[in-house]
Amino acid sequence: MIRLLSIPSNIKSLIYDFVPFRKRKIFKIPANQKWAYVSYLIEPLFHRVNDVQYFDKHQNRREALVIKDVLLGDGCNVVFEQFNKKMTQWNFQYKNKFDLIFGLEPNFEIIAKKNPFALKTYYATGVHYEHQNKMIRLRTESFNQKYNTNYPLCRIVKPHNSVNIADNILQIGSAFTIETYPAEYRNKITLIDQSNNLDIFSFQKKKRIKSMKKNEYIWFGGGGNILKGLDIVIEYFSKHPEYKLNIVGKVEEAIVDNMDINSFNNIVLHGYMDIGSSDFSNIAYQCAFCIYPSASEGCPGTVIQLMSFGVIPIVSQWAAFDEIRDYGFIVGLDIDSIHQGITWSQNFSISQLLDKSINCAIFASSKWNLKRFNKQFTTFIASL
Repeated sequence: MIRLLSIPSNIKSLIYDFVPFRKRKIFKIPANQKWAYVSYLIEPLFHRVNDVQYFDKHQNRREALVIKDVLLGDGCNVVFEQFNKKMTQWNFQYKNKFDLIFGLEPNFEIIAKKNPFALKTYYATGVHYEHQNKMIRLRTESFNQKYNTNYPLCRIVKPHNSVNIADNILQIGSAFTIETYPAEYRNKITLIDQSNNLDIFSFQKKKRIKSMKKNEYIWFGGGGNILKGLDIVIEYFSKHPEYKLNIVGKVEEAIVDNMDINSFNNIVLHGYMDIGSSDFSNIAYQCAFCIYPSASEGCPGTVIQLMSFGVIPIVSQWAAFDEIRDYGFIVGLDIDSIHQGITWSQNFSISQLLDKSINCAIFASSKWNLKRFNKQFTTFIASL
């Protein structure tokens, strides 16, 4: 269990402190004697739990509530602070005040250094930052050379020492994610499965059977299009009009300006879509496959959400999960590899595709849900 320190008097006096701009929230149960500092998301803690519209935006919002509840149940009073907000003066009184430091950089690292006797758990939601920065540079340089442009580096992570100073690492992802870390840190890592905002979604088998088109694919992602392989996918489909590509999510100007997307009849830009909408579900049900050759992920929620609809994943190893070979196909970050994935996808009969599709939906429902995340996180905290 977590080592016990005395309750800090300055924290006691600020139990119900409300900080402007929502930088901090404190939870205290009189019987709890330990103190945990969490550097993560603060905004979800100010919303009603039945605010479906807010919590459906990203699975990490509900997970923040789970983290809070599990720590309180383990006997910790909890100080939550937004992981990336500038530290306030009060933070610098946090020396030797906590039994557990948990969360993301930069505030995780700052508070961990001030509490050398605390147990320190780094919560890693993506690949090791050195891998991400390397892949951003490689992919951006490749794009700029090919299209003679000057697209800037996007999503570069500021170097930090969190992995080194952490006693352990709780990692969202897979064995592929662990391999992005230097070897000396890998034995610190425990994997956890993220949840899925569609974990209460009911897969409609009849609609999938009626709607699915073997030659229809979807790329679904957020910011950092080049890092997430959208340019490679567009290049391939621009040369293969026999296949249709649906793009869901914001497409950045560098892609639009340099790849002339709108000139291809088989590539459709849908923009941002609410995953709970009928428009999104209609697209998901008609696409047999998702294609997502991302160079840097933990385990992308977009792939998980699509699998809930029975969409079969064709993804890079960094956008994959440990069981990927049972449910989909791994591709590299080049046109030839994308072609191999497309060829693989077209070798199945409709009957075989429907079987794989249904298996994907069942697997996604059982592996990525909030109940499972809660159980895994509870087990992890109890083991400290």
